[in-house]
Amino acid sequence: MKTEQDFSACLNKKIVGREPLKEKLIEQYRLAQQHQKMRRSGGKTPPLHFALTGNPGTGKTMVARLLGDIFKQFGLLATGAVKEFQRGDLVSDDRGRTTHTIIKDRIAEAEGGICFIDEAERLVNNPNPSGRDALEEIMALLGEAKNVMVIFAGYSEGMRELYRINEGLERRIHMEIHLDDYKPEELARIFIDKASSFFIIPDTAEKDLTDMFNRKFIRHIIRFYNAGLIDHLLNDVASEIERKERADSKAATKPLETEDLEKAFDKLQKRLEERQNWLQKKFH
Repeated sequence: MKTEQDFSACLNKKIVGREPLKEKLIEQYRLAQQHQKMRRSGGKTPPLHFALTGNPGTGKTMVARLLGDIFKQFGLLATGAVKEFQRGDLVSDDRGRTTHTIIKDRIAEAEGGICFIDEAERLVNNPNPSGRDALEEIMALLGEAKNVMVIFAGYSEGMRELYRINEGLERRIHMEIHLDDYKPEELARIFIDKASSFFIIPDTAEKDLTDMFNRKFIRHIIRFYNAGLIDHLLNDVASEIERKERADSKAATKPLETEDLEKAFDKLQKRLEERQNWLQKKFH
């Protein structure tokens, strides 16, 4: 069993920066530990359900998995596994099942772990009322769910709308955890952590990347992608290195130079700018 110190060390490996988030997760570690003691002494503990808010790519699914690990460790969840659902998985379907039946089935699928409802705001921001019906059914089951945790995930504004439409929901949520957008220096560190498995990283990479992520346009666009930018950049870096056809191209780990980063980052920024321009023309 992981001690609190072990768990804190695990968080430092999994999460770059974001100290307030780590503190909230450690709070949940302590709470789960307390709930375990209460149950062992014969006491009853209330169900714990969460809301995770933040922009795309901020790590909501990762946090859900960490919560699953915590509550599994202390015997509050049997598996801690995260089962992900979206609006389309929760509304009535062409098989003739009612919303009530579908929600019961989804909760049963997640039994022992976490029922993770992604983009939860889509349950209420669609003209079709079936999403709101699904939310009502979920609410009816929240208090009864003994071996399942429900996590609602989405934008902060969307979660406010959920609370407004169903006033009882906020009372059923044990804690709302907000995930801030990544800072440029955090994205730089994440890239280096991932890229070091494939490339030899230059000593100046962290500073160079922080400067690149601090470009005005990139700082503006981070909120739409966050850590999602990293995979795009990794692909562009790999393409740039292969394009150069170095003599050592057969080496398992290839050297990454500042020039490669700059060219790859320029390519990424150009592509994102083109996409933003296209979206502005389409929706304005």
